[in-house]
Amino acid sequence: MVTISEFDFEIKYIKGKENIVVDTLSIWLQVNHLAAIISYGIDLQDRILWVGQHDVRYMGIVHKL
Repeated sequence: MVTISEFDFEIKYIKGKENIVVDTLSIWLQVNHLAAIISYGIDLQDRILWVGQHDVRYMGIVHKL
């Protein structure tokens, strides 16, 4: 197993927009999450309900309520 202590590195603070790499990665992640959400659209709620109705533990709780 490799740990971070085995590497020689230096941590430098780079202000906001000057840190292009982190800014780009952040935007890329936001775009991917948005694309995933849009691809499910309204169908997401239906999928969640379907999964809940087919989960034995969940339905047991619902029936007790």
